Amino acid sequence: MLVDLKKLGSYVIGTNISTSLNAFGNVPSEYELENLGLIIKRSNNYWYYDDNLELKYFTKENFSSYFKNRRELLVPKIIKPDKYVCNTVDDIISNKDTQLESAINYVKNIKKID
Repeated sequence: MLVDLKKLGSYVIGTNISTSLNAFGNVPSEYELENLGLIIKRSNNYWYYDDNLELKYFTKENFSSYFKNRRELLVPKIIKPDKYVCNTVDDIISNKDTQLESAINYVKNIKKID
């Protein structure tokens, strides 16, 4: 969803997203080894966002051939906020949402410019 918002020109306030844009897979099933207490999960579909934030889809069959000579594409791709704002422990204790306040101030300043 954040990728779509960025494509629309949204201004992002907060912290980094929790995982990279090129680390998602589809895990359709699992295999449980009850006697060992293990559950094996596998991914058979992969997605990658290119530099233009266009989504590319890969299967297990075409993933290796596409990325074989493009190792740099496997470097984690993170959308960074336009303004980094982190709620602190003190904010939580005092029931203050610094990120929300920063967003409200941003919107108020945009309206002044219009």
